[in-house]
Amino acid sequence: MLPEKRQKQELSTQQKTFIDFLFGEAQGNPKKAGELAGYSEHSYPKVIKSLNEASLFVDVSPSFFEPFSL
Repeated sequence: MLPEKRQKQELSTQQKTFIDFLFGEAQGNPKKAGELAGYSEHSYPKVIKSLNEASLFVDVSPSFFEPFSL
């Protein structure tokens, strides 16, 4: 049996901005990237979760974000 294909999810402008900051000015710090992208201070875990559900970070180990957890 083949795995189900996920339908490609379109990212919002704010999510795209978050990603730009995450791999740019925030240097991998999701909390800082979230704040720079206009998200509230403690909402970045929800942003990461939504991007994971969009399969954007499918190859990123969860341990990558551990130093930035609350």
